[in-house]
Amino acid sequence: MHKQQLVAAVREADYLERLADYIRHSAFGERWQLTAFTNPQALRQYLKSGYPVDLLVAQTAFSSQIEESGVSCRTGLFVPLGHACGEREIAQFQPLPALLQAFEALYSSGAPGGNGAVRGTKESAVITVCGAGSGIGKTTLALRLAQAMGARGGSAFYLNLEQWNASESWLGREGRKDALSELLYTLQSEPEQAAGRLNELKCRHAGLKIDYIPPCPNPEERESMTAELSELLIRTVRESGRYDLLVIDTDGRFDSVAIRAMQASDTMLWMTEPNAASRIKTEMAWAHLKGRWGERAAELAQRISWIAVQPEGAGAERYAETRVRIDHVLPPAKEGSPGAGASASPAYRAAIEHILERQLTRARGR
Repeated sequence: MHKQQLVAAVREADYLERLADYIRHSAFGERWQLTAFTNPQALRQYLKSGYPVDLLVAQTAFSSQIEESGVSCRTGLFVPLGHACGEREIAQFQPLPALLQAFEALYSSGAPGGNGAVRGTKESAVITVCGAGSGIGKTTLALRLAQAMGARGGSAFYLNLEQWNASESWLGREGRKDALSELLYTLQSEPEQAAGRLNELKCRHAGLKIDYIPPCPNPEERESMTAELSELLIRTVRESGRYDLLVIDTDGRFDSVAIRAMQASDTMLWMTEPNAASRIKTEMAWAHLKGRWGERAAELAQRISWIAVQPEGAGAERYAETRVRIDHVLPPAKEGSPGAGASASPAYRAAIEHILERQLTRARGR
């Protein structure tokens, strides 16, 4: 079961020991995982490392380190017992059952100072990765873009909308297998609760420093998704206030879900390869989309950047016969075997940084 992440920061180590022991043996501990700090600098480093935090409660001595970290989560302030408590203040020394109830109330209240289940002040930039072929590196590009945002101190969410979602080769098998189903059900039955449900069901990849919905083993779940539902899902992530970047990974079918994702995006990265088959597929897919989009095709085309995949030993000149403009050429992606542990080549990392910066600039200009 996925647990919410509670961070508590106070100077008194014995206080945190008693709190941790009580939580371990309580029903609260079945839903929440406690991480405790007595050192302000250690707290700052933890927050800057990008670990997930759903609720942060600290003494005023830790305020500057929290502010320096730039963390975006719901926050509360420990105050002495008997002081008049404001909206986000919690009496530190009170009976532990009452203290845990205060934590729950603060998290559920939507009080300012965090994101929890309420919409924040920022909206994500949205980039969709697409292409008419399969196996050309769309998932690698999407995940590396999200990772690059996390590496520069931003927050990123990876959303895979492929029918055959194989991203677990990168992300592992953490989280609930029915997470996507549960979130889609909430979007339909209780849309006002969708942001909170997203926060409960998302997973965190510590290595890539990104959040994501665990891959669904049932391809029918994606097959049954409607364009309207995919738009609600994208909007929920985008407007959650938690993320600087949302990267959407689509397959090559260009069905109604993929098309709606492209329409909801600030920019699109269309991947192609330097061969006749890829060129023909790209031209056929683009003709199909122009037929679906109608008059909007010209406007949407302005959001597309064409990404050429450079095979081993090939140069960019191999794209001279391609009928679309090439905005970026991607060198070979990785060193070593595929998976989360594989490191990108220096040239690939540099290309990813360049593409990310260009796309963020374009998104800000919309």
